[in-house]
Amino acid sequence: MVEDFNVWGTVPGQVLKHPDGRLGAPNNPEDEPMSANRNPFRCMNYYKLDQPILQNKFVPRFYGIVRPFKGLSIEASYTYDYWQYEENRHLKDTDLWNFYTNTIARSGTVRTYIDLQTRKTVQNQMDAVVRYTADFDKLNIGVLLGANQEQYHYRWERYRKYDFLDPSLVVFDAAPNQPSVIGNLTHWAMQSYFGRLNLTWNDKYMFEANFRRDGSSRFSPDKRWGFFPSFSAGWRISEEPFMQDIEWLNSLKLRLSYGSLGNNATLLAAAIANTGGYNISDYPYQAVYSAANYVLNGTVQGGFAQTTLSDPNVTWETTKVTNLGFDFGVLNNRLNGSFELFTKNTEGILILLPAPYVHGTSTVPNQNAAKVNNKGFELNMEWNDRNGDFSYFVGGNFSFVKNEVTKFRGDISSISGTNMILEGQPINIQYVLEVDRIIQTDADLAYVQSLVDKNPQYFASYQRPVKGDFLYKDTDGDGSLTPDDRVMTGWGFNPQISYGMSLGAGWKGLDLSVLLQGIARWKGYYRDNGFRFTTTHGYGIRSDIADGRWYEGRTDAKYPRLLEQTNNINDQASDAFIFNKSFLRVKNIQLGYTIPQNISRVAFMDNVRVYFSIDNAYTFMSKDFPGLDPELNAGLNYPTITYYSFGLNLTF
Repeated sequence: MVEDFNVWGTVPGQVLKHPDGRLGAPNNPEDEPMSANRNPFRCMNYYKLDQPILQNKFVPRFYGIVRPFKGLSIEASYTYDYWQYEENRHLKDTDLWNFYTNTIARSGTVRTYIDLQTRKTVQNQMDAVVRYTADFDKLNIGVLLGANQEQYHYRWERYRKYDFLDPSLVVFDAAPNQPSVIGNLTHWAMQSYFGRLNLTWNDKYMFEANFRRDGSSRFSPDKRWGFFPSFSAGWRISEEPFMQDIEWLNSLKLRLSYGSLGNNATLLAAAIANTGGYNISDYPYQAVYSAANYVLNGTVQGGFAQTTLSDPNVTWETTKVTNLGFDFGVLNNRLNGSFELFTKNTEGILILLPAPYVHGTSTVPNQNAAKVNNKGFELNMEWNDRNGDFSYFVGGNFSFVKNEVTKFRGDISSISGTNMILEGQPINIQYVLEVDRIIQTDADLAYVQSLVDKNPQYFASYQRPVKGDFLYKDTDGDGSLTPDDRVMTGWGFNPQISYGMSLGAGWKGLDLSVLLQGIARWKGYYRDNGFRFTTTHGYGIRSDIADGRWYEGRTDAKYPRLLEQTNNINDQASDAFIFNKSFLRVKNIQLGYTIPQNISRVAFMDNVRVYFSIDNAYTFMSKDFPGLDPELNAGLNYPTITYYSFGLNLTF
């Protein structure tokens, strides 16, 4: 596997591989010295390839159903999921040559080792469900009761031994020294009881009630169980007698729902993010110990220490959703659609709250203290019509979501890179400096001098710009440039608007369909080794940055001057790296032909259809966006791939 830095750091003048198989290092002594290690072929062959990765997967499932009498069914199932992984790596290295002098530039002699990693998971899942349905004249009843239980065990171990007597030997006994052994294990269990009641009267009035009672071993006995009910009701108002005279209205249903759902999986992400540990989140309410050294009588002694404090009050994160909407069909059901308003409140989100210093170096546990609200609407409409042999349809959907952190730390924000979390704002809104201009003329320099004349400490927090540099704005107007001049921009991590459209037509066996998908009101921070305004000897850089950079005498530069990476005045987190990520993608185009049945039945087939399809045909996006795909983060990522396919559908 070639890592990002190995690709970006390969110098243009480096011969990667000689015809005789030798690998090359940079030939120019002025190139970045670190590039000597970044030959991609060296990185891809850093380990011997004669030790395959072994994986075993065994997932049997047992299922049974009994129907004692009409309307009643009893189902049960059991699934055993076993997975084993073994990775055996034997370190090697390769000489890198300077082909200009025909000498070894970097020796491939390394301290050899063999590394064995094993992972194993065992998961048991059991389900039991009872269903009953009955019809009593105009009343239809459906009842469901069930239970579920899951158990999960995970073990991870790693063994490593250095300095083999012979590089060709790949067993642990071939190395004389002591091995390095580390490992961990974790387990959790869940138990759930659930039920549902469906009532329908005269096919006009509908009611559904659901309940879930979930218990998780991740929580203390007093906080282990959560109750999550949901209800929904519908009224087919178009079936009422007073609606029968409206000829153009074929169907109209009003619906209202409320539901809640619990989540305990965020514990894992929160724990790993804050402690870097392995599955510590499976035991947040218990005292968890890690290996640690102590000094006793002047001697280092091994032992354990509680590096993460426990919280017996941690419990379920709960999401509550309320929906109000209607479905309709008009004009002989040629036009169908739905509209829905929704609000979604997530409570008890785990966050790390400030703690007094008396806690020492132990990690403070996450607490159920944050709340987030998402509210918006969804609209779906589709028109279908036919005129003789010609038929067509046009459909579209549009949704708007506003995200807001309603409870966090009051006025105290959490900043990670360019992402900020703050009450009253969307999750992970971008928080960056704002670029005023690129200093390109003597008039711009005079303006910079005027700022310094007013306050000699104006650039105390940031470097004073010269020609070719960014000048950042003093957004708070206090007469100096500080980190407090960063501003919030964008709408958070997720887009506010998503939309789509489907088009299609058919005529005498021919059919054509097009599917479009779009995103709007979405901004993101995009900076990586390719899109940046600093350079390192030998590193590549984008041609548009090289061509658009400022240089002496230029007054229309799009980008600042290029500087060594040690001078990052123009690489500060600013809106110069904030881009519009909105896009419209032609998701699918398909052309097909269905052979007439009087021909296909000769070959004893009811239906024969051939088609040609293109997936992800094209993406329209902002011309200034520097990446290949707005849905991908900065860095080396595979963009969305365009697929061309031919197909044949046969029905007998």
